[in-house]
Amino acid sequence: MKKNILLVHRGKSFMLNTIAKNLQNGGYEVIFVDPAVEDIEKKQR
Repeated sequence: MKKNILLVHRGKSFMLNTIAKNLQNGGYEVIFVDPAVEDIEKKQR
């Protein structure tokens, strides 16, 4: 089963990069999206 995570963010930060790296190491595909409804809806498909 494929595991995807939508990581909603604005800008870059060390903490977000660390969270994403830990999720990827745990077998998740991390998809970065801006906090706009249109961007989130596009990435969910």
